[in-house]
Amino acid sequence: MNKIKILIGMLILFLGFFIMYFALESGTKFIFFFGILFGILMSVIGAVIIFTYRYKENMKIVYNYRKAIEELKKDPNNEELIQKAYKYGKELYCSRRSDGIFTKKDKKILEMDIDYARGKLK
Repeated sequence: MNKIKILIGMLILFLGFFIMYFALESGTKFIFFFGILFGILMSVIGAVIIFTYRYKENMKIVYNYRKAIEELKKDPNNEELIQKAYKYGKELYCSRRSDGIFTKKDKKILEMDIDYARGKLK
């Protein structure tokens, strides 16, 4: 659902740019002035929508990973919790990269996090 809201924010942002372009091409000062103001307003609203929902999406990923690690600390030998922590950790590390690829280094760090939560690392 957040992806749809981010897409709507992008459309509003581009609409604002289009309105500003249209205002620049108009012949009257009235349309130019209010078109630029309205275009800036639309662009700012679009950018705020994108930032807000992207931020919420990232915080949800971080929250799920931290919750899974805390659950794993309480029951370190539960295989289901280990898989859950690995799944959410992989999602977290993929979200931090621009290309979304889970690297070998990310895997090693995630395994160390899980081992630490299980009490294997001190």
